[in-house]
Amino acid sequence: MVICRAGTSGMLSARGTANTSGKDGGKFMENIAVVGNIIIAVIVTILVGFVSSSIFASWINAPELGVVVAIATMGAFILWATYHPKNK
Repeated sequence: MVICRAGTSGMLSARGTANTSGKDGGKFMENIAVVGNIIIAVIVTILVGFVSSSIFASWINAPELGVVVAIATMGAFILWATYHPKNK
């Protein structure tokens, strides 16, 4: 099966491999790094929510505080990304 280029983005060649020529071709690896950071942020947020929920459930009998800590963790990731942009 052959994958054709979509529009003029230049992201995929006819064989489905990364194409570094074209207007957006040089940003392919940068986009992969951004997706990797998003995946790490989601995994860390889930782990923080799970751990803090189990800690709060055993210490002060309030497991719902784990959700609050998880949301605060994701908010910290969002604020950090807002104040530290890569495009300077």
